[in-house]
Amino acid sequence: MPRFTFNTWPVQGRRDIKLLDAIDALATKPFVGTLWRVVRQGRNPLAGSSVGGRWDDRTFDVLYTSKKAEGALAEIRFHLTRGQPVIPSKVKYTLFELSAEIPNCIDLPRSAT
Repeated sequence: MPRFTFNTWPVQGRRDIKLLDAIDALATKPFVGTLWRVVRQGRNPLAGSSVGGRWDDRTFDVLYTSKKAEGALAEIRFHLTRGQPVIPSKVKYTLFELSAEIPNCIDLPRSAT
């Protein structure tokens, strides 16, 4: 399985060095399990996104995934409907189930709000 590096701050804004340092100081643990990814039909689901986005600064590829299929589908729906009243009908997307082994992950549990 390919290795991917993940950045931690949106490319649109200035990176908060104190926040990055705080994240770097958090304990990591391995993740072994299933991840979900939606990609345009015909695209390799293990090919990272290199166009830049909220989690990368265009210096490396990012593999956007979700721990739940519903999360991956919601993410692509959000991007397809941004600024468009109707989802494009000619572009086809495929949902992939991926097996992942990631040695260093940060667990950020949801807050109890």
